[in-house]
This record gives sequence, C-alpha cells and structure tokens, in this order.
Amino acid sequence: MSTRSTECYLLDPQAHSVRIQVSPGLSLLLPYEQLAFAEFAAGESEEALTMHFDTHEVTLRGTSLRRLEAALQRRELANVAPTAVQFRGGVKDGQPSITGIEVRASSDSERKEETHSRRSEDAIHEPISADAGA
Repeated sequence: MSTRSTECYLLDPQAHSVRIQVSPGLSLLLPYEQLAFAEFAAGESEEALTMHFDTHEVTLRGTSLRRLEAALQRRELANVAPTAVQFRGGVKDGQPSITGIEVRASSDSERKEETHSRRSEDAIHEPISADAGA
C-alpha cells in the first residue's frame, strides 16, 4: 500500500506567495501582493477557481475547491498541484482534488512586455515596424 499523499495543496499561515506546480518540471511563484481578485464557479461535475494576478491568470479545475478559496482568502494557500491520476479515486469526500491547472499571461502583462520591448528598441535607436512580426 502506498503512503504517498493525495493532497494537491499545502497551507502555510506565513505564506507570501503561491507556488503553482503546473507540471513536474514547471512551476510559478506568484506573490500575494500581486493578487487582484479570485473567482469561484461551480458546474455540475467540476468547479473552477480562477486567481487573477497582475501578470498571470491561474485557473484550478477540480472538486471541493471552496476549501482552497477559503485558504486563499486567508493568504494561507502556499502550494497547489494537480492530484495524480492514480490517487484521484482515493480522495475523500470534501477533500479538494485538482484535475487541471491553466496558466495564462494577463493582458496587462502582455502590454507591459510590449512596452518594455519597445523601450529596449528605442534605446538602441532601431525603428519599430508594424510588420516586424510578419
């Protein structure tokens, strides 16, 4: 019998950021200071918790995500990761299970990157062309 945990999240009352484990080789560390708001949506078979940070939008999909929403509200949510497929059947009722994580750069972040890119180009006196990406 495996002793591996089915937990898909960790709590820390002193957390300053949320670590988003997108996959075994990719994670993001997003500070609570950049959290603008979060929204919870319940569907018939799945729930979604979307966190809107200054630079990224992170959507968790799964079940019993209200517990994670409450931890986020208290700024105690320290780490989230998808529940491993082989452990999803062993998750107890009422215990959160994350079946998917989506991360997108926010539109504000894309505008900031574009502005930064243009400033860099201006600094080396190269003209900006509207057809540069074509």
